[in-house]
Amino acid sequence: RVDALDWNRRVWTVLGEAGGHAEGQRAVASTIANRARHIGSSADAVVNDPGQGYEAWSPAKRAALQKAYPVGSPAYQAAQANVGGILSGEEAANAVFVSVESS
Repeated sequence: RVDALDWNRRVWTVLGEAGGHAEGQRAVASTIANRARHIGSSADAVVNDPGQGYEAWSPAKRAALQKAYPVGSPAYQAAQANVGGILSGEEAANAVFVSVESS
């Protein structure tokens, strides 16, 4: 089970990386899921690891991202609906895995 904060971080990362573009959101979500599977970890560990390259959730951009896409906003809800199955593991991740070594 994923707690609310970890779930929000997943969705905010997708929004920060792909904005409102549904296809891009699904690609980002698939990459997060594939990286987590590849390293034997969780999606939360992937989005919180600076070495994975998800700039959207970096401390410098976090507040702006949360302000732009508050939980419950139409953009947040749309992204959650679009990628929820991938990020929860209920739907197959279809993007090609791209390895990023963490430092």
